[in-house]
Amino acid sequence: MKYLEAFVPVVCAAGGGQGQAADHAFATRVLRKLRGRFEIPFDLIQGLRDDLPGLWAPFGTVPHRSLERLDEEIHLRRGV
Repeated sequence: MKYLEAFVPVVCAAGGGQGQAADHAFATRVLRKLRGRFEIPFDLIQGLRDDLPGLWAPFGTVPHRSLERLDEEIHLRRGV
């Protein structure tokens, strides 16, 4: 949380928005930890992928970076 308190204002000052800052933080701090964690069921990752755009609606943006991470993870798991 401390990270976000410092990070979000910097992104906003640089011309970005809260949604962009949250997307970056979620993708780099949370979703990167999914890599190689095969004990997490595929359907949960797919469900998160499906639900994430709706969860991001209050920001008025699309979480592009997070969706890319989830798509990569889904692709890797389908190949296994």
